[in-house]
Amino acid sequence: MHVDLDNYLFLNLMEKYLAKQFGLLGDDDFEAAQIDQFMLTLDDLTSPMSALFGVTDEEKKREILEQISKDHLIPGLKRLEGFLQKNGNKFFVGSRISVADFAIYQLLFYTKKIFGDSTLDSFKDLELFMIRVNKDEKLKTYLLTRSEILSSQ
Repeated sequence: MHVDLDNYLFLNLMEKYLAKQFGLLGDDDFEAAQIDQFMLTLDDLTSPMSALFGVTDEEKKREILEQISKDHLIPGLKRLEGFLQKNGNKFFVGSRISVADFAIYQLLFYTKKIFGDSTLDSFKDLELFMIRVNKDEKLKTYLLTRSEILSSQ
């Protein structure tokens, strides 16, 4: 399948379509709505990163990252950890992995890349969630071989 990925809305549409095809949109409409909630929350957490686009001064980047961390990232991670705990600490929605878990894993993975490995030190349940996903037999091979390049696409 070839898809032109230039359109962000199309990306979201494809993400949801593929999640449905592979049974990753929850077991019912309520779980699907919860998954949508998480996907939109991730947009809220990542959109402040646009403040870094075009910034070449390293000191300025550091200041922006500190502000993003304080104002958006840390409060967002606290909310995410609370949702994970409320659902029993294994998955964010329901009793099996969903596209929300994949998306949150990606957010956490790149958060550590951008803000440093110690970013999740205060969020033990999120760290354990990442470890659990890393050990998933169906995902392990992909996670070990995928590209770690940060991209705006």
